[in-house]
Amino acid sequence: MEFQETHNQLGATFPVNSFSQSFIDFAGHPNKKSLDIGACYGVNTIPVLMRNGKITANDINEIHLQSIEKSTPPEFRKNLKILHAPFPDGFSMLEDEAFDAILVSHVLHFLNITDLITGIKTLYRLINPGGKVFTQTFSPFTYRTRHFIPVYQARKALGDPFPGYIEDCSKWGLNQPGLPEIKPLINYLDLDTIRKIFKQSGFKIEFADYIPLPDSEPVKQKYAYDNREWTGVIAVK
Repeated sequence: MEFQETHNQLGATFPVNSFSQSFIDFAGHPNKKSLDIGACYGVNTIPVLMRNGKITANDINEIHLQSIEKSTPPEFRKNLKILHAPFPDGFSMLEDEAFDAILVSHVLHFLNITDLITGIKTLYRLINPGGKVFTQTFSPFTYRTRHFIPVYQARKALGDPFPGYIEDCSKWGLNQPGLPEIKPLINYLDLDTIRKIFKQSGFKIEFADYIPLPDSEPVKQKYAYDNREWTGVIAVK
């Protein structure tokens, strides 16, 4: 699946890259249970199912979840569960330590600071000991945010713990023609910020680095800046 805007126009789904492939490789085993938060059209969910992994697909949009069910081959549907709920508020019904792997791709940067901290604590509650959380977010370093970068850098130099946090995108001209609309909050997360929150929640960091955009022409044209467009973290409980 290539770049595609979400049905509810909250961001987009992106093709599998090396980072999301690492989640698929880890979760795609019959003896593992995983969770895909913000699964959208199932670009990462369905490959796990095709490897006989058991996975719960979550999204806030029912049309996305219906699309995943429809796209899943019948012989693998027994291993698919659906969770229609917002993250993190709608996850209280899930049992502690219920999953061996969790993917949170292009979700955390839509959360305000309180929900971001609560969300990572929720991930810690849900993951098994020895399990892994894979999270991928937009960093401050994209073509879309090129005019905001000096503001981010100034905030960071002053010690702001969330220098990429923007409460109202209309003030910075981030909603541009040809790009999914941001409504209105965005929380661009650099590596220092996201590493710190995961560590404070009890996780051990296995991997943390900036991730370049995948070689998909629509994505490159819309977001490419300096190969630091996304942050990727693999955290272990």
